[in-house]
Amino acid sequence: MPQTTSLARLLGPSLIITVLAEFYNGDIFHEHSPPLVFFNGNVLFIAGLAIVQSHNIWRGRSATLVTLVGWGILLVGLARMINPSGAVKVDMNGEWDTYLVTGLLCLVGLLLSIKGYK
Repeated sequence: MPQTTSLARLLGPSLIITVLAEFYNGDIFHEHSPPLVFFNGNVLFIAGLAIVQSHNIWRGRSATLVTLVGWGILLVGLARMINPSGAVKVDMNGEWDTYLVTGLLCLVGLLLSIKGYK
């Protein structure tokens, strides 16, 4: 599945870097602008839609993981476009759930990177 490998190479490192950068810079997310949240949602929605349109494969672990990441990106983007002013403020205050979500997303990124570059 060369398409799965190509997307895994793109999504894996991107997910790891984005999640770690957001975690490290968590204080900048306390204030948000609804137009910027809407724009971010639009970009995420288009990226997720592109992944889902080109790779909606539910057979095999790696292919399914790439597809799930695509659907997740699409749904997060849709939620931000539908309700930009009500977007949840990211609270990077060191609570256990922040570490859990960060860890899980980094793990998904690591698994995709391993698949893409092995």
